[in-house]
Amino acid sequence: MIHTDVSWASRHDYFHHSNYRVRSKTQIFFEKCYARPLVNDAWTVIKSNDATPDQKADCWRMVKILDRNQNGDDNAAMMSGRVVQAICDMVLLDGLDISQATANGLEQAMAYEPNTWLKNDKQNKDLQIDHIPDIAANAIKGLQEAMHKANRYIGEQELFGVIPGNKLPYSTLPDYDVRGDLKVKTYTIADTKSGTRRPSLPNKLSGNIWLENNLSQVAGFWALNNHKPPFLLYASKDDYRLLTSENCDDLHEDNLRLYVSDTVAKNMAIELKLQNSTSTKELLADEFPDFHEWGRKPPEYIKHAEELWRSYHE
Repeated sequence: MIHTDVSWASRHDYFHHSNYRVRSKTQIFFEKCYARPLVNDAWTVIKSNDATPDQKADCWRMVKILDRNQNGDDNAAMMSGRVVQAICDMVLLDGLDISQATANGLEQAMAYEPNTWLKNDKQNKDLQIDHIPDIAANAIKGLQEAMHKANRYIGEQELFGVIPGNKLPYSTLPDYDVRGDLKVKTYTIADTKSGTRRPSLPNKLSGNIWLENNLSQVAGFWALNNHKPPFLLYASKDDYRLLTSENCDDLHEDNLRLYVSDTVAKNMAIELKLQNSTSTKELLADEFPDFHEWGRKPPEYIKHAEELWRSYHE
């Protein structure tokens, strides 16, 4: 049941949960309750006919720091994942020939602008462009295997609802069949004899923080789709590996239930903090930000966050 009186959350511009397995409350509150409202307000000013040039310039500076669509918060591996999924969609959902779909996808890949702050992103872009056709071909084979019993292929759709134990809804986006995700594993430029680092395709999901994040993601699907059995498909240029409950114990229902319980517990802590805080400062000031846990973020983004917390403690 979705609770109707959630003003204690909406006053912080917080409206729903998502998969937070690898994110701290600090990062969640900064992104959802601080950065996103600022960006939305800045865009309103930028698009306004009444704002002065100086006001728009100030807002543009904010957007270029905090808006991930403008600050370079992207990389070649993420681009490869988006393009491979787009190719799969064109083939499986739209019925396009794989050669034409791949050509369309490569146009998208070539349009990607490498960021300037992450080492080797330009070289990795070139590498991904070379590998995308093979990755996409393997991904399509894997998805056909994963959905071979389906009457029709279903692409990305939002699942949205309250998980029992929480007051706010949970939002998640399965890539396929409202139960499965595609994960692209890419070669990357590295200081090795070959000059690249070859990705591995996992056969289990426990013991690795990023694979456990994938597991948490599909557990969220399972919680909201009437417990349809999830799948995770990992695809590289060399091969693919499809994980289901039949070949991966981590995807058994008992384990999925544990991961959903973890999600509910973390969301309860978030909800309690939202209820007890009357301002953004109260949300953030007593949280300790470990920026090494925030993943690869643009330097100016991290600098802004550091300055914000410093201002709280002056």
